[in-house]
Amino acid sequence: MIEEVKSQTLLDRRLFTNSFIKEWCAKRWRNLFIQEALQDSRAVYKASKKGKNRKKDSRSPRKIISDRYIMGLAVNRELELEMPEAQIGKVKNTTLIFCPGFVNGFFPTRAYETKFTALSQEYGVNIIRADSHPMRSSEANMDDLLRAINHGVGFAADSSPISPENATPPGDIFLIGYSKGVTDLLTMIAHYPELKKRIRCIFSIAGAIGGSHVASNWHRAIREVDLEQVEVLLRILLPMILPGAAIKSPLRRLDEYDTRGALGSMKIKNRAEFLELHRESIDELNIPFFQITASTKAKNVPLLNKANFLDLWRIDADNDSELTANHQKLPVPMATNLATVQAHHVEIAYEPLPKEKRKGAPNMDYPFPRKALITAIFKFAAETGLID
Repeated sequence: MIEEVKSQTLLDRRLFTNSFIKEWCAKRWRNLFIQEALQDSRAVYKASKKGKNRKKDSRSPRKIISDRYIMGLAVNRELELEMPEAQIGKVKNTTLIFCPGFVNGFFPTRAYETKFTALSQEYGVNIIRADSHPMRSSEANMDDLLRAINHGVGFAADSSPISPENATPPGDIFLIGYSKGVTDLLTMIAHYPELKKRIRCIFSIAGAIGGSHVASNWHRAIREVDLEQVEVLLRILLPMILPGAAIKSPLRRLDEYDTRGALGSMKIKNRAEFLELHRESIDELNIPFFQITASTKAKNVPLLNKANFLDLWRIDADNDSELTANHQKLPVPMATNLATVQAHHVEIAYEPLPKEKRKGAPNMDYPFPRKALITAIFKFAAETGLID
């Protein structure tokens, strides 16, 4: 089946609009994710935790993983499917461009930092992190993405900087976006449709595609601030939105900060207008688009994010404490929903703070298997021939 999907979709990318192909893609990706997550001993341990009765957990390892980290598979026969491990080699002809999210660079580590490093070392894939500004509009951040895509400038897999003097322009690329990074990349391809010749596929992880109620509320609450006040505002704002984020002084690219512009790019109203205007043209680019949405439960949300989660819960119980799952989906035929994973918005991308900095706060250990997520994306793209 894998070879059949590969051969057919290489001939016609629009086959990814077929419901049977979509269903198979989702099942295959979830299967790869479970395979990879089973190798994460910490994720398995946390998923099987049943108080004093942990040793009496009678579920199969696959069910333990699926019950904790994938929404909707608890009573699904899909778990009984036997699928082979992915057979892939080195990937040399396609560069992975990562499009990071809001407040990029404010966490102790960058999103998927150790995960991308391991992926690059094991499979030889070239990885470039776009140097997306942490707080300005998606329209402004197009320049940052284009520097990575056209010139190879940004950060490497391990987050070391790639200067213009040391950069090598990539050829064909595939994009992985997280959170606001997905709104940035969608804005870019809407304005630069000629990039379709080089973009093999796009993966969205908890993308703010339809906007964020949280960002909409903050956009209404704050006014534009003077540059001298940016750091003061961020010290107040960040912990309330994203636990673990912190200011690193001095701020890079201070003169480019546009707080309202950044939040405005994620307003529900603005995203709806963007999709109404560009949805059809984006679909006509025939770029395979795969989305992994996130949702969580109140008992798993960090205390600082609890209010966000409960506010969103009144709108849609299916949310990750920052975005509703529905607003994480691109409503076009070329988009395929691979899974809804059970994780809150920060946990799905970032490492937890060191124990000594958590100060006993609950749910700050972030057990979600991030390496399994990234590796499953990579293996799925490679074995279906989307990258090589």
